[in-house]
Amino acid sequence: MLFEAAEAERGRRSFSAMGSFVAAALCVGFAFWTGLDTGHFPTPDNVLLATSFGSLAAVEVIAGIGSLWWERGPAEIAWEQWHATHEPVTVQTSTVHFTPTFAPTRGGATGGVLLRF
Repeated sequence: MLFEAAEAERGRRSFSAMGSFVAAALCVGFAFWTGLDTGHFPTPDNVLLATSFGSLAAVEVIAGIGSLWWERGPAEIAWEQWHATHEPVTVQTSTVHFTPTFAPTRGGATGGVLLRF
């Protein structure tokens, strides 16, 4: 049940983020339309409206990104905690191996480092 609740929250967040991106695209379209259209509004109003729509588009994009990557609901947090405590821990090891070598030879010894990857 916890997994299903977490997936439902993630789905709602994703839907909200996509809605923010669509709203941002519409705001950019309105910004271009008001900025380039000189027939309906006086020129200072065009610049003000285009800037307002552009700023709103930037805010919507930031809200969508935040909703996708940084916000998590309580069920998602609980699922991640449960999952972290009930799954085996895997440690990623490096594939680069440094092996010291030391070998006696006639009249002395040789030493070095063997690098294997």
